[in-house]
Amino acid sequence: MSATPETPTAGPGPARKLISMVVFAVTVLMQRALYAWQGAIMASVAKAVPTAVVTPNGAGKTSVIIKTAALWCLHEFPGATVVVTSATHRAVRTQVFAALEQEKTRFASWAWNDTEIKTPQGGFILGFATDSGAKFEGFHAYPGRPLMIIVDEAKTVPDDIFVAIDRCNPTYLLLISSPGGNFGRFHDAFKSARFAHFNITSKDCPHITPEYIAAMKEQYGEDSDIYRSMVDGLFAKGSEHGKVVQFVDYERCATNPPPHHEGARQVFCDFADSGDLCVIATRDGNELAFADVWKPDGNPANVAERFEITLRKLQDKGYLLFGDGGGLGQGYITTLNLRGIRIRAVHNNDTATDKHYFNLNAEQWWKFSKQLNRCQWRLPKCAHADTLKRQLCERHQNFVERDGKKVFGREDGRLQLQPKRKEKGASPNHADAIVGVAYDYPAMESVTYVKTHADRATAEFPHALPSRWQEAQHEIENAKNLAGASWDS
Repeated sequence: MSATPETPTAGPGPARKLISMVVFAVTVLMQRALYAWQGAIMASVAKAVPTAVVTPNGAGKTSVIIKTAALWCLHEFPGATVVVTSATHRAVRTQVFAALEQEKTRFASWAWNDTEIKTPQGGFILGFATDSGAKFEGFHAYPGRPLMIIVDEAKTVPDDIFVAIDRCNPTYLLLISSPGGNFGRFHDAFKSARFAHFNITSKDCPHITPEYIAAMKEQYGEDSDIYRSMVDGLFAKGSEHGKVVQFVDYERCATNPPPHHEGARQVFCDFADSGDLCVIATRDGNELAFADVWKPDGNPANVAERFEITLRKLQDKGYLLFGDGGGLGQGYITTLNLRGIRIRAVHNNDTATDKHYFNLNAEQWWKFSKQLNRCQWRLPKCAHADTLKRQLCERHQNFVERDGKKVFGREDGRLQLQPKRKEKGASPNHADAIVGVAYDYPAMESVTYVKTHADRATAEFPHALPSRWQEAQHEIENAKNLAGASWDS
């Protein structure tokens, strides 16, 4: 049985008239600068109309809409149940509950925990992330104790969660998110007469500056799906010409991940000294993740040591190790091998196994794109997920500018990536690492060794674990001297 919005607060005492959500926002939370569209959304939710909202990035959906709705429901119905869910625990804790905690002093009688707020009357706000619809069941409304369900970043929530929500029959339902691809229950809500629809754009948000909009237009292009989502608050169009990884494919795979299955266990490292990021990505069957991401301090010795600590643990667990062998990467790989880390160098310009690709790097990216299209991967759900999505979806096929238009492709028909130096923005370290770790590398050919000076050089340093970069360089020089003419440069 669902409680109606007019049901008075549970507990002893006479019934009282509810405060509207907009009045609550202004008089209790002191939000004195509400936009008209924010007030309209609040009014829709408070009338118990299922409400679906798309907003651009930075519109204030969490800090204004979600926070106000959740606190209003518990304030007006102290015995209510408010459930806030999102695709990741990070989003629930560091965004939703961080926003709620800003109002902690206004509700001193409530008990505030990590992702739960309780009233003395038994009501509560609960936040959690789940990819299992079964965990969502068991929430219900009772007379005087309504149920509010808020789905944050609804574009990324699996469909079975929405089925579980339907079973709960919430009194108040709010689906809110930046827009994604043209699929899924959140997208379908905007075709349903059951929902009130709100499509918010950056034009509705005066605090989103023209400078930011211009920068995003320059970065991604006004017609790109990422710009449509971030700035215009519009769902993706579909295929974008020239982009290797399609935005809609990424969104579909992230929203509807396949079951985990066993398979290759490997690691890929993207190296940096300073400026760019160091990234260690892992693959466990079809599960992709980041083992470590950090900004190096410019000291190669410290960088090598941090790679060594993480890679040694993964190597001991049976992971195969790979790394970008281009540029400074070869130096790190050599050093790590001297320290007993068996990591294999991968060079982007190596010959592809398929003649339709310009080089190995092109083959890696296009094969990954095809796999995303088939929803083969379980993509990372962590603090780096948004960065990964942007980097993957903004990598271009090679092109030249002619009469102000991009002309894609090579004359020989082979697929080639646009060189990084010609791409806008920072180096796509996250994307390179994930694409690198997802690739199925051919097995190393077996080698028959002949006893030479090089073998004796190896015997001199069987457990070489230099703590400093300079020591590693010193051992390399010693090895060269011992090996003599047989040294393989």
